[in-house]
Parts: sequence; structure tokens; C-alpha cells
Amino acid sequence: MKKPFCGILLIVGVMPLSTLTADASQLACPDVVQAESIQFMKVKSEWAARAVGDFRLSSAGFNDGPPEKLAALKPSLVASRGKQSLETWVFDPSEFSGGLWLVCGYGGPAGQITLAKQLPSSYSVCSVRYTPSVKAGAQNIAITCR
Repeated sequence: MKKPFCGILLIVGVMPLSTLTADASQLACPDVVQAESIQFMKVKSEWAARAVGDFRLSSAGFNDGPPEKLAALKPSLVASRGKQSLETWVFDPSEFSGGLWLVCGYGGPAGQITLAKQLPSSYSVCSVRYTPSVKAGAQNIAITCR
């Protein structure tokens, strides 16, 4: 019984990496939220409000439902090497009553501004890779889901 199992491992071991990741989707958050796109709706009449500068992408993650639910999901695994980090989420799509949402944060680690969009319910694993950006307060972020 063990010999067929070892044969299967050998076959998987020699498969090209592109075969293993062929069904992966690359997702992307916009790199910047431009200052002129921001509107202030509830500012007292005696105050003038404006965004001083653009907001650069600083974080990405996943929510159970739209952002107003404040239901951020914690990564299943976090790994770091030097200045790079990788966060991985493992999902059971049947557990998301509000659907799975990608949330992009701008303006530092707290994500003072967020953009979000609903993702297909077929995703079961997503990873976010962070690398430092040359732009202050920003991160280069690569998002892969399958």
C-alpha cells in the first residue's frame, strides 16, 4: 500500500510549479487613492476640509462581508524574512454569510482609508506578500488567491 503512495508523491514532486499554480488568480489593489477623489461630507460649516496629499497602498486583507461589518479575518499563517512578509488565509466559503471581501488599506498601517470589493466564493486560499516600497508609508503588495 505504501508503494503506490510514494509513486504519487514522486509524480507531484516533478510537476512544474506553473502546473501547481495554474488556477491561481492575481488580484491587485489600486496603488494610490488620489487626494482630489476624496470628498468630505459631514464637516461643520465653519471648517474647510481638504486632503493634503494622496494616500498610498499600505495593507491588504480579507473580510467576512462588506467593510461596514468590521469583520476582518485573521491570517492563518504569517511568515517574515528580512523586510518581506507573507500572510496566508485559508477559507471555508460556506462560513461567510456576507461573502468574502478583499480590503485594501491606504495611509499607513491603520488603513485610514479603505477600498473593498467582493470576491468570488470559490476562493479557498489567499496570500498577501509585502515588500518595502521606495515611497514613504507605502508597501508593494502582491495578492494571490485560488
